[in-house]
Amino acid sequence: MARKKFSCDFETTTKLDDCRVWAYGWMEIGKITNYKIGNNMEEFMEWVEHINSDLFFHNMRFDGEFIVNWLLKNGFEHNDSGLKRTFNTTISNMGQWYVIDICYGYNGNGKQRKKIHTVIYDSLKKLPFPVKKIAKDFKLSILKGDIDYHLERPIGWQITEDERAYILNDIQIVAEALEIQFKQGLDRITAGSDSLKGFKSVISTKMFEKHFPVFSVEMDKELRKYYRGGFTWLHDIMEGKYVGEGIVFDVNSLYPSVMYYKPLPYGEPIFFEGEYEHDEKYPLYMQSMVCRFELKEGYIPTIQKKHQINRFKPNEYLKKDDGEPVDLFVTNIDLEIMKEHYILKDVSYHGGWKFKQKIGLFKDFIDKWMYIKTTSDGAIKQLAKLMLNSLYGKFASNPKVTGKIPYLKSDGSTGYTLPKDDDGNVIEEYKKPIYTPMGVFITSWAR
Repeated sequence: MARKKFSCDFETTTKLDDCRVWAYGWMEIGKITNYKIGNNMEEFMEWVEHINSDLFFHNMRFDGEFIVNWLLKNGFEHNDSGLKRTFNTTISNMGQWYVIDICYGYNGNGKQRKKIHTVIYDSLKKLPFPVKKIAKDFKLSILKGDIDYHLERPIGWQITEDERAYILNDIQIVAEALEIQFKQGLDRITAGSDSLKGFKSVISTKMFEKHFPVFSVEMDKELRKYYRGGFTWLHDIMEGKYVGEGIVFDVNSLYPSVMYYKPLPYGEPIFFEGEYEHDEKYPLYMQSMVCRFELKEGYIPTIQKKHQINRFKPNEYLKKDDGEPVDLFVTNIDLEIMKEHYILKDVSYHGGWKFKQKIGLFKDFIDKWMYIKTTSDGAIKQLAKLMLNSLYGKFASNPKVTGKIPYLKSDGSTGYTLPKDDDGNVIEEYKKPIYTPMGVFITSWAR
């Protein structure tokens, strides 16, 4: 029997010295007549104990803090033992919240033994938009309301009708949007995971594994040096100036278009020494190099050094070096643009990785969701856009998953630490990488 799923929400006070939940709401996904709105955190947690279901909070990074703090204060231990009155979390070292799994014990014996647990997820990872935008884009029958967030609400505050309507709308919007996703088979905990699952179903798991081998963590670290994100740049003649209203231009389906039309890597790469030499079988490459550089007049800077903060500002695109040679890790696409935009000096090449290429790896997947996007409206159209735009980033997911562990501080607040061994050294945790070179070249083409 499938586990029930609920959309949940907290309303909290805004004072730093009195930050608490003054209202909660829950609604069953797929059965919106089953809901409750209350003003007591204890009452909510009692319901959590007995519901044995999956709960979704929109932005669990905020709401989850209150749940974890309550658990720690009420005798629950944080570990992955799965024992009664324990809970486990998935919180990245960057503070991204994914899961809170609370164990309340077991029913039955032997093969009939079943875990009694409530699992809490972040719906923002599946629907990465504000609730107001979800309601509008999905063309739901209800819209997000508004309340006075800073109104003084003492303990025991009686929820007004306007506040009740506001909370009800919030949980119903997320409940209806998630129901649509689940009916489409999008049942993973993030949009990226949903998209990757959908891609595998289109090309088959066998073909996926053939094209995208799993690298070791060490190999992934090497290839990840070449990975960069999008391009954002402020022209220095406009820096600090007030310009009034502007115009926004958008490239429709930029990443899907790159994935559809551009040559992209697959398979095992081959290492080469020095400077890359043309290889008909392995035409895509990543090049390690050292050089000095100066921007040509009238050209846009494209060189960025995020990981040398002792020498350069991490988010600044550089016009010239600082008088010393600079280490660079670039794709052949990046290198071609660099040569066009800069005068390169004292160049030396230090090897790299070359790849086979193929155009159309994502054709069937993109054709499927583009058809849905162009022939649908409202929620289904938005889901199609989400599927199309979430896949490329999943390929370059960082395998380093060392998670934060919550603990109760002496003042009653929640603190976070990293897992450590007996000598106090951080225990690094990793998952299998997917295929980072794909993310490297997709973003390189998009820039």
